[in-house]
Amino acid sequence: MAEPKRRQSRTGPAAGFSAEAPRWKRRLFQMALVLPLALSAAAQEPADPAADPLDQFRARYEELRDEALEPIRLLKVSYVERLGDVVEAARAEGDLDGVKGALAEIDWVEGRGAMPTEDSLPEILDKRKLYLAALQERERQRADRLEAVALRSAETLEAMKRDYTRDGKLSRAEATVAFAAEIRDEVTRLKEALEVPSVAGLKPGEKILWSIQSEADFKTAMGCEASESGGSWTLTSPPEMRGHVRSPVSFSPPFRISALVSTDSGDLRFYYGAETSMEFLLFNWTRNPTTLRMGDPTEQQGIHSVPDQGLLDVGRTYLIEVAVEKRKIEVFVDGERRGTRSVDLSRHREPVGIGPFGTATLPARMTMEHFVVISE
Repeated sequence: MAEPKRRQSRTGPAAGFSAEAPRWKRRLFQMALVLPLALSAAAQEPADPAADPLDQFRARYEELRDEALEPIRLLKVSYVERLGDVVEAARAEGDLDGVKGALAEIDWVEGRGAMPTEDSLPEILDKRKLYLAALQERERQRADRLEAVALRSAETLEAMKRDYTRDGKLSRAEATVAFAAEIRDEVTRLKEALEVPSVAGLKPGEKILWSIQSEADFKTAMGCEASESGGSWTLTSPPEMRGHVRSPVSFSPPFRISALVSTDSGDLRFYYGAETSMEFLLFNWTRNPTTLRMGDPTEQQGIHSVPDQGLLDVGRTYLIEVAVEKRKIEVFVDGERRGTRSVDLSRHREPVGIGPFGTATLPARMTMEHFVVISE
């Protein structure tokens, strides 16, 4: 009688690994299942038994690092394309200084030169400010994602070091320790770089309290749909609906909202009221687009209208900052004050939100490079 086939033992979620298999093999495969960034299909297959475990681990980490860099690369490509439009417009007007200035900006973005001085190209400064604000947010997302990878990698690398040591492969054990330190040092450098207040008006001592990086970071309200591409978010609201995204946590003054946004439909609204169901700032109001409407988040007072300060050009990107104090609200667009109103917010604590508002028949859409709450 033929001997029955022996059933292979399985341990943990890595089916196909025997109980006697080295721990690094099981841990390496488990890492591919639980790391927070998506791996390619090839990278998700079980480890090759003939390959060195540290080399496999390093290759997978480099894939994850490249994926974390992709939103930054796409942002740079987009900025260079916009600068290319500036070059063509300046060339058509015979503006030599404009052409040279925009080309110098492109060289800086692509790493071929230093950042042009502020005096040399004033017409580019607004575009650069928006680009740097978006870049800061992409860098923060990159650091957070790699920090999550580092935390999940620590246990696997520690087990790998022990297995190398037991096998007498001391040089590989030391290389594993060095690689673990390399991962930690990279995350530390990225985090330290973000502490430098270089963009979006971030001041020394201020901190990002909340920002949108993934769908887990916000809630949708009133039919709003949110989709992400290359680090940018597109929000769509049904016709005549206050569709918006909002923070899952509440904030008390003082704090500042920073939003790098453009609207495809006109009407743009910010929320900080009871359950964020009512807007407290309204740009491009359908009935009078030039008037900035500033509401009272507590709904104790009426609307404060600021003539000639509410208009935002459709399709243009703006850096909108809202300083929320205990006794007043101030609104700035690209660094210029648009409006101020007095209001008692000393006991107010609610989530914040943002969204477009459509017409009676058409949905509304806006693009958001970042939406963050900063400590004051």
